[in-house]
Amino acid sequence: MNDEVGKNFRGARKSDSERRDAARDAVRILVVDPVLGSRFSLVRAASQPGFVVDACASADEADRHLARTAYDLVIADEALGEIGGLEFLERAREASPDTARALVSGETAFAAKRAAIERASLLFIVPKPWSLEGLRRTLRELFGERGAYAGWERIDSFRLPLEAAAGSRLQQLAGHELLLRGLLAGFNSCASPNEVFELLHAELAPAFPAARWLWVDERVLLATRLAGDWAPEAKIEIDALSRDERAALEKARRNGRASRLDGVEERRRPLGAGEACIGFGLRVAEQRVWTGLVWTRREDAPLFLRVLRELFGGLQMTVQRIHDAEARSEAAQELARRVSDELRMPVGALAHAVDVLRGEAERAGLPVEWVDRVSSESERVVRAVEHLEGEMLGAPLRGNAPTS
Repeated sequence: MNDEVGKNFRGARKSDSERRDAARDAVRILVVDPVLGSRFSLVRAASQPGFVVDACASADEADRHLARTAYDLVIADEALGEIGGLEFLERAREASPDTARALVSGETAFAAKRAAIERASLLFIVPKPWSLEGLRRTLRELFGERGAYAGWERIDSFRLPLEAAAGSRLQQLAGHELLLRGLLAGFNSCASPNEVFELLHAELAPAFPAARWLWVDERVLLATRLAGDWAPEAKIEIDALSRDERAALEKARRNGRASRLDGVEERRRPLGAGEACIGFGLRVAEQRVWTGLVWTRREDAPLFLRVLRELFGGLQMTVQRIHDAEARSEAAQELARRVSDELRMPVGALAHAVDVLRGEAERAGLPVEWVDRVSSESERVVRAVEHLEGEMLGAPLRGNAPTS
């Protein structure tokens, strides 16, 4: 209690040589971000046992740091003023080829991310908004084998290869980042659950070529099957599914999160030669609306399961978004029908009244200019109602397409 603030406790002191060894083995990171708040957040995320982090606000200042210090990694925001973050990292690759590079970017397009990785040989991309724990986990995975930090628990890497990148661990990690971010971005453009299912099948096929999917709409008890390059089989009755598919479906209905279904209780027969099955459920307002099943090679199942679990949150939100859009579209259609019905009767009555008045005015020998003015206004009302019907009762906008 009498020790000074910041003083080492007796018995816990390390020798100068131990401190020098620890500093020498530490992973050195440079953060480059012109915005103080985000720069502080990045430094906070990167600062963990075994890591030494420096920070600066501009590309010129970063160049001076790189000239005098050998960094293991430089993380730059995409907006650095006159020179963009990607251009800076491209230049840093030439000046310090042994320093790994990462870009903080709000870009969501799959092609743009791939182009950025190739252009500056990026180790990974930090998406905006980024997760503090996610960035820490990535850094531990990439540099956790260094020095005393090698004994700390860390998450194993995903190993989805990029095209023409086999054998490179760093490029495989970049490929995993691209695949997940590309899928999550692709979900935003899907207008129906079936588009989501086809996107998953198409994008995951290069990494898991043997995978085949079965999606069951629990609201109408109809299934959709996707396999290989065949066209999707839609509106399959549950009774028409194979015995193995029905058995897997019953197990999947007892689980919410993505889980292995093979090798669990009541295993009577394998689901397929050398196959493993993963099942999960998707909900809307606490009601299960879809059950998903995917079969893949047993050796691929652990990795496939982990990929699905990373995608699960985005998949769940996408199904919720599509459901909400469909509900809004149905409500708008119903409102349009009611408005149309309510307006048609008075508009028709007005047109009839104008015709009657014109006939009476002509028989009485009175001028009909005022009747023509009323008639003109009634025609405008008729056209407005017809336009309203066309707008509100027309085909729903993209994003509100009904589920087939």
